[in-house]
Amino acid sequence: MRGLLISHENGISYVMDNKGCFHRVKGISHKPVGSEVEFNTPITLNRKIALIAATFLIFTFSGLYAYLFRIDAYYLAVDINPSFELAFNNMDRVKSVRAVNEDGEKFLAGVRIKGSAQEALKTIVAAAVSQGYGLSPADQEASIQLTVIAQNEKTTSLAAAKINEVLHSMAELPAVDVDISDLKLRDEAQAKGVSPGKLKRAEELYRVDQSKSLEELLVMPMSELNEQLHSQTDNKNNKVNTVENKSFNNDKEQESKDNTSKKLEKESEKEAKQLSKEQKKQTENNGNQGQSKKDDSRGKHDKNDNNKN
Repeated sequence: MRGLLISHENGISYVMDNKGCFHRVKGISHKPVGSEVEFNTPITLNRKIALIAATFLIFTFSGLYAYLFRIDAYYLAVDINPSFELAFNNMDRVKSVRAVNEDGEKFLAGVRIKGSAQEALKTIVAAAVSQGYGLSPADQEASIQLTVIAQNEKTTSLAAAKINEVLHSMAELPAVDVDISDLKLRDEAQAKGVSPGKLKRAEELYRVDQSKSLEELLVMPMSELNEQLHSQTDNKNNKVNTVENKSFNNDKEQESKDNTSKKLEKESEKEAKQLSKEQKKQTENNGNQGQSKKDDSRGKHDKNDNNKN
């Protein structure tokens, strides 16, 4: 800043700027009065506090802005047969969209996915229908596979709950399957050039059916993967039901045998008691008959003795 030097007093110089304001300036007392000088406006205590506060607010709001809008809070992998991934910020707004495969690139060409999760999903469904993927609410099998991914389990669960809430609020929606995963699987999927949802489905199918390698499964359409996985699950359930029914029948047969055995035991026990009762009664009858004979013999003997007398 430049101004006109007016005077010096006790080491303090007084300068008038071009707006007519006066300033107390140190360090220019050697300059002659009346000369034009350059000087810096001294920073007062209040100005220092204001500067510190402004700097603090700048850093605070910059960090808050970055947290709310610039950081990837969670990812939503979408598999129809095209595969792509949406990154959402902490305001649940689409931050970026990335195609996972060639079909995904073709799908996203000319499609602008932005806004909230609800707006994004509506755009995706409309684009899928317009591009001939034939999504219908009447489909029994899931037409769209969504996989929610975040840094930790809690964040992933909360994000999945938000997505499910959005889906429930949407009318005329085709069958959608919502799954969760983690960043490790996402990294593995990126290395293989597939979506996390497809990698997870392929690994699940490979665990129950090793007729094809994992690499062969990864090149299959998502719809075919789901179909084969559901078929394998149904076959497994049928086998389990068959084994359970067989076990149930064996148990019933054994139970019937046990009941028959118990019934025979009860009948044998009843017969034994009856026989014992009859034998006891016969014994008592025999004892009574013997006692009667003794009494008759004793009576005859007494009668003979009386006759002799």
